[in-house]
Amino acid sequence: SYAWAPRDDVIERSEPRSSARSWCLSMGGCSAPSAGLPLVSMMLASLAGCLLVTQNGINTTLRYTAFPNPFMTTALSFSVGVASVLSAAAVHKPNCFSDGTSLRQAPWYSFLGGPLGTCYVVAAVLLSLPLGFATFQLAATLGQLTSSLVCDTIGFLILPKRKPTAWRLFALAIMCCATIISIEGLSVEGEWWAVVLYLILSFGAGSIFPMQACVNGVMTQHVKTPLRASCVSFIGGASVMWIATAITSATPLADWPDEESAGPGPAGSEFWMYLGGTCGAFVVSAHVFGVPAIGAARFTVLFISSQLCTSLIFDGVGAFGYKAMPPSPRRLVGVILAICASAAYQLGPPPMRTWTSTLLRSGWPTRSTLDEIKDARMSRGTRKFQGGDEDADRNCKVDLAATAA
Repeated sequence: SYAWAPRDDVIERSEPRSSARSWCLSMGGCSAPSAGLPLVSMMLASLAGCLLVTQNGINTTLRYTAFPNPFMTTALSFSVGVASVLSAAAVHKPNCFSDGTSLRQAPWYSFLGGPLGTCYVVAAVLLSLPLGFATFQLAATLGQLTSSLVCDTIGFLILPKRKPTAWRLFALAIMCCATIISIEGLSVEGEWWAVVLYLILSFGAGSIFPMQACVNGVMTQHVKTPLRASCVSFIGGASVMWIATAITSATPLADWPDEESAGPGPAGSEFWMYLGGTCGAFVVSAHVFGVPAIGAARFTVLFISSQLCTSLIFDGVGAFGYKAMPPSPRRLVGVILAICASAAYQLGPPPMRTWTSTLLRSGWPTRSTLDEIKDARMSRGTRKFQGGDEDADRNCKVDLAATAA
């Protein structure tokens, strides 16, 4: 349940850049990253990606151990998340009624962040086991990037309209290829269309994230902090899931196919199986405090890279007692391509200027460059140079320094 408004992305490409260093600064967003602890923020981004995949494994284990109904599993996860994120919001800014909070004036669609977030959690509970952690995360990441491109194009809610670039379309194509490459050794029973259906559902689950971020961004404008918006999101998601649990428990939909293979029930569950919501609350808090420090683009790249690496490791070791899928060369190539594609999508193309030319421009001018400026001045008739004119050399150096700056 992400509560930050999506950045996007980097400084507009039409703006000139003075050096490669400005491109590095622009990776953090439209403005330079604020002062903070970059190393800690990068660790938060990596840990948040790891915990998102861990949350999927915890919730899936809870379902197969105690509660076959995926809606009940999701409801429990969101309920624990409510308690966790409420605590974080209270510590962050406890005076919620003295800083202009106007929850009643929030539009109705700003309350949909939680219900949208439940779509991803339910999909992860149902699909992480048959597809494997890595393939599910790859398909979800592809959906996330595709949806963000569409949201930017149409100017969804709080986003300004931005035309899709060839670079982003190329990055999406690479991500799609990475997802296809990684499909092997799946635990899907049935025809090929079942794999395609699961991949489409995973793609749709990931596409929820950008829309949810925009919705929560609108809520943040009314409750003043992203953590408070997360509280509203978690409460809404938990409420919807408990209603869905009540409906499905009273109907034939309660006879889930996996109920016979379920574990011993709630009595056989362990404490850690209920910490999925806590993992989700940490992911939200990490974004709230990490993005301002290092910028949204770099944070997102680390976040996605950590997800993909963690999911590949979980598949390889058979985490949570599931079938182990050793990292074959194909899956390794798929994950590496996906990380490169996400970095390319978020950071954009590097400037065409090379580091060598940048150093030449920022360093002391060479004699040949001074001669070129002398010739240009003489052709304009602004000043007549003569050999050995020290004042002319000094003026040319000042002009070149101003041009390089």
